[in-house]
Amino acid sequence: MLRCSFCRKGEDQVRLTSSPSDYPRAYICDECIRVCSSVLADVSPRERLDGTAPMAIGRPEPSEYPEHAAGYVSLVTGNDVVESLVKQGPRTVNAIRHLTEEEAAYRYAPGKWSIKEVLGHVIDTERIWAYRALHFARQDPAPLPAFDGDSYVRAAGFNARTLQYLVYEFTAVRDSTVYLLDELDAEAWMRRGTAGGHQYSVRALAYMIAGHELHHRRVLEDKYGRPSVRARTPLSH
Repeated sequence: MLRCSFCRKGEDQVRLTSSPSDYPRAYICDECIRVCSSVLADVSPRERLDGTAPMAIGRPEPSEYPEHAAGYVSLVTGNDVVESLVKQGPRTVNAIRHLTEEEAAYRYAPGKWSIKEVLGHVIDTERIWAYRALHFARQDPAPLPAFDGDSYVRAAGFNARTLQYLVYEFTAVRDSTVYLLDELDAEAWMRRGTAGGHQYSVRALAYMIAGHELHHRRVLEDKYGRPSVRARTPLSH
């Protein structure tokens, strides 16, 4: 049976093949095409377009974000958060993309999120924080509401989606975030606004997005990456 040369998915998911004259033939499925594209794009959009490096906007000061966000900001190293966001995405995808659907539904304890729900939470949070960054960068004065990640996960139905779908969605959201942030000028990066009663700068939100992903990748490695994940523990309800 024909299978993807990289992940061994069946022929119903294979989309590209090498030339008939090649031996051995190579086959690749949609998911691996997406991952390869992410790896090849492991530079900032600005580098791809005109050869210039992205603007390093510096790290946010503690006054630019509430205390509860400090842990996320501290996880991100360096002064170029756009570059960090570009390089993080494929690493998170590579950490989970080989899981089966059953493994992706694993919870390390009753009442905890499944792996799919963790990824879905990262997606939702990035969307909301990126919108906050857009809102503040465009100088919209209206305050924004708070965000309750738990209630979003409960309402989302992430476990009904395939892991492959969620991986595609995460990659698309990350690409959108990078293109939004990479073209901001120095003044826009420093603008601030209010969400949930707290003040944030645009650059603080960017660091929070990167740090939030890193935090949950570490949770996946620490809590879900043990042999119990591979034991294919069924999803608890």
